[in-house]
Amino acid sequence: MLKKYQGGANVKGGFYWNTAELEVVPVDGKNGTLPGGPTQNYLKVPALALIPLAIGFSALYVMFLPFIGFAMVLSLVVRKVRKGGAKHQGGANVKGGFYWHTAGHEFVTVDGKHGPLPGDPTQKYIKVPTLAFIPLALVMGALFVILLPVIGFAMLPILLVRKSLASKGLLNVTRASLRRLAALTAPES
Repeated sequence: MLKKYQGGANVKGGFYWNTAELEVVPVDGKNGTLPGGPTQNYLKVPALALIPLAIGFSALYVMFLPFIGFAMVLSLVVRKVRKGGAKHQGGANVKGGFYWHTAGHEFVTVDGKHGPLPGDPTQKYIKVPTLAFIPLALVMGALFVILLPVIGFAMLPILLVRKSLASKGLLNVTRASLRRLAALTAPES
């Protein structure tokens, strides 16, 4: 059974689990004082129990590291999209980047550090963060990979029909040429 202590208590050196903050607090030396006041609760953790805990947390970290990376990139993109999206008018001098033309439904690129947006002030533009194109590129790439075989199989019958018509036309031209040649070389009767 784990022994319970409160903050500010004098305890032997070792490791103590802070139940409110969910952290391990080391107490150096033979004796020491636990941080915090009487509202903080601690459990004494045997040193040997930390070894399997460290291995378990390390395994969880390695397993979930890719998901943590994806979550961090996604949160960065969401923050940039929320921060971006500033509205601008045509003719305004803006920072370089990508802008969505709301009326024309197209992307406009402003090159360099600063430049004017095309059009007059009645045209509206929304700044699109560059990081927003990462998920778009992933979706477009996935659609390309998924739909490429479908497109190929759809083109196959079209190609076969065209080739067969072309071969029939070539066959008809060949037959007509052979008939003319036969008529020219045939003896007159």
